[in-house]
Amino acid sequence: MSRSKVSKNFTGIVEKPKRSLLWRWSFANALFFFIAFTLFAAIAYRSATQILLGRQKEAIGTVMQLVDDHLSQSTEPLSGSNLRTVFEYRANRSTGVIQTSDVLSELIASRTQLFVYGINKQLIFSTAGQSIMSIDTTDGKIEIVNTAQGYQGYLLSQPIRSQKTGKIVAYAQAFFDLKPYYGMRNALIAWLSGLALAATLAAALFGYFKAKRDLRPLKGISDSMMHVTANPLEIFTPISLQSKDEIQQIGDFYNVMMARLMIVQKSQKDFISDVSHELRTPIAIIEGNLKMLMRWGKDDPSMLAETLEISVHEIARMNTMISEMLELSRSEQLSEENRLATCMLSKECAEAIRNFRKLYPDFEIKFRDESKGTGIAQVNAHHYTQMLTILLDNAVKYTGQGEKLIEIALSVEADFVTTRLTDHGMGIPESEVPRVFERFFRADKSRNREIGGTGIGLAVLSNLVKFYAGKIVLESAVGVGTTFTLKLPKAD
Repeated sequence: MSRSKVSKNFTGIVEKPKRSLLWRWSFANALFFFIAFTLFAAIAYRSATQILLGRQKEAIGTVMQLVDDHLSQSTEPLSGSNLRTVFEYRANRSTGVIQTSDVLSELIASRTQLFVYGINKQLIFSTAGQSIMSIDTTDGKIEIVNTAQGYQGYLLSQPIRSQKTGKIVAYAQAFFDLKPYYGMRNALIAWLSGLALAATLAAALFGYFKAKRDLRPLKGISDSMMHVTANPLEIFTPISLQSKDEIQQIGDFYNVMMARLMIVQKSQKDFISDVSHELRTPIAIIEGNLKMLMRWGKDDPSMLAETLEISVHEIARMNTMISEMLELSRSEQLSEENRLATCMLSKECAEAIRNFRKLYPDFEIKFRDESKGTGIAQVNAHHYTQMLTILLDNAVKYTGQGEKLIEIALSVEADFVTTRLTDHGMGIPESEVPRVFERFFRADKSRNREIGGTGIGLAVLSNLVKFYAGKIVLESAVGVGTTFTLKLPKAD
């Protein structure tokens, strides 16, 4: 592959295909039909000519047999005078119509020329006026001959023996001219050739319009791809196909793929926007303190220590923020395989509580398991632990001066396994409850720096719950506490 072609691909310029699939399908359809029709025509032609030639051989044999039956009745050698009685005309007594003899009638019907020779092999009767071939061969076999007059046809020569004496009384020769047959054969070839060309053209046109109709949905997909390539930042509009075939299936796959790409693209844009927005404050704090240190605090150990302490704190905060934003981004791009996972929530819940008690020994965590070993949910164990950890961490942060008690209850409903977590902290104002699951939102803004956190945890929780088709319900009262009810689909 040349470098120029590679660069064109990277710049988004797509070359027009050199070989159109539409024309290739049309040509293939026409070629297949032409070959099939040609084979059929060849078989039909051969069969027709064989049948026709066979009938002509049969006809000339029948004529010769009839001639033999009439002439063999004579006991004397045949001549021009006594041969007349064999082929004489006779009148039908009932109608009065003059009729020819059976031999002449058969000759006329079969278009066969008859020649009768005496025993000296001199021509004594002819329906053609002159002899076609000499009477040298009289073996009774039908053969194809070319005459001196330029005719080609079937020739049958045989001696005529008297039925009474067994002696040769004459020689008979029958000739069937194949010129009409060749004319009909040439006409048949021309007719079949013309029909083959017409049928091939019709097949090509039919194949073209049929392929064009069938490929129309594919053009819709191609146009959509070209539009996305030319306008990558626009919102993707799903294509609608009604072909109900594999092309529609490709279109559906394309819609799903593009929808996921749009989610990834939006997630990346949001991530960059969020990082830019959220990191602005800690960076400004660090920058301001360092400038102040450079200006007035170079020789002041207390100011130096304070500036370094603030900088380290803000850097740690930025590190936490970036980690949580990455976690949020991952929660928006989960693999479908996770939906197939199941886990026993009581086991995961107990393990998470055990770890939290080690981190926060001054908190009392009460766990009530009402699932009785049936709390198996359709969720990845790691994600459930992550959701529970977010709720526990949120409860610890917003307990404030309230009772350091967290209550967790696990129960099983008809379609869900429910985890209910209650804290006895500061609570959330009713006006702020609808916004709790928004990214970077934090209640009680006056104590945000004291409490810490970035406001991303509950957004991650919301994404995970939506992915698993679960539910999350929040109940809160200021000064009383907050209850989160997490419902996850029950495993089959």
